[in-house]
Amino acid sequence: MKLLEPVTQAPVAPVSQRPAAANYPSLMPGSSYMTRIRRGEQGWQLESDTNTPVRVAVSCLVEPLDGDQVLVASINGVCYVLAVLERDWQQGQRIDVDLGGGELHLKAANIVVEVERNLDLQAENFRLNAELSVQNASTQVVNVAGISVLNANSIALDGKQSLTMHTSLGAIQASALLKIDGTQMHFG
Repeated sequence: MKLLEPVTQAPVAPVSQRPAAANYPSLMPGSSYMTRIRRGEQGWQLESDTNTPVRVAVSCLVEPLDGDQVLVASINGVCYVLAVLERDWQQGQRIDVDLGGGELHLKAANIVVEVERNLDLQAENFRLNAELSVQNASTQVVNVAGISVLNANSIALDGKQSLTMHTSLGAIQASALLKIDGTQMHFG
């Protein structure tokens, strides 16, 4: 089987039903092939050649899974997985990008992330630097285990129906003027 074949109108068989890598030509130095890889005791292995060392290339950001159809290149006796081409999604619908402690930088004029259900961000520290930050939500819940600090030149709180603040000890201080205005005011 050649790496590039003419496009046909025949339906594409699922990954698990395609020919095994044993049907592909043996890897020659400097060549690249489509094949399937398997997870062995010593790491990744080609389905057709379990003796050739296999490494995942830095350019292959998607972590391979057992049985994936991949593009490999043979260089100096080592096969490098260049890309994950196809996956049998019955293994799970998850794509992992593992940089092994490295950094990932994305740079573009605009980046849009669309998530159908949940977006979870986990970090030891989370920083957002922006000229303008806008959040729209039907409900917002913020839980802070320690101290919450807000510093701004001006703060405006507008509760369309109500505003409630509760604490065991509290203080409101103003160095020049403090105004409280309402149709009714109750103290005590």
